[in-house]
Amino acid sequence: MRRSLLCLSVLALGGCSRLPQYNVYVTGYTGGAPTAIPAGSRIAVVENPKAANPLLEQEVVIKTRRVLAAQGFRAAEPAEADVAVMLTYGTDARLEQGYDAQYVPGQTSTVKDSAGKIIGTVTGDASVTYQPTIATQDVLWLTMTALDGQMYRESKAGKPVWIGESRSSGANLPLRSMIDFLLVPAAAAFGHNQQQSRAVLRADDTTVAALRVP
Repeated sequence: MRRSLLCLSVLALGGCSRLPQYNVYVTGYTGGAPTAIPAGSRIAVVENPKAANPLLEQEVVIKTRRVLAAQGFRAAEPAEADVAVMLTYGTDARLEQGYDAQYVPGQTSTVKDSAGKIIGTVTGDASVTYQPTIATQDVLWLTMTALDGQMYRESKAGKPVWIGESRSSGANLPLRSMIDFLLVPAAAAFGHNQQQSRAVLRADDTTVAALRVP
């Protein structure tokens, strides 16, 4: 009740602010099979020893373990895992071309009689012109690559059993914060053959918040 009264007061001054929403696009690849990783499989999320920022890598790996556990998968050491998961992530700059519409009002002209006296005006039709624009858009992305656990332990070359790609643009968040929003829908698609789909996550999403628990 108190929050409602507060919101009504704010509305009188110009409206309650809305929480941001983030659009995340996720694609899952299995090579054609509907599912490549059975539910409840033992998963080892492996840190990349060559990561540019090993402390960020540690954070992302811990969060990945949490979000996969929430999907029913069991955390395991690489020596016992059915599947080993490796992560890559980053930010790319993309040029986006568009058009800026500009309204051009109709021109007004005077009408004169034969004696030169103004007897009225005529206004032409309004028009819209389009000016080309170019803007730089940051694309934040995360890729999960799942390998057969036995092949990973034996360092054998082979195709991944699953690859998941998660990306978002226009989020206006640093990569470290946006990683959480990329992980949640990627984990929901984990192991599945999924055409690109869009997930819309609010800034206060509870699943995302659970990843940030110390």
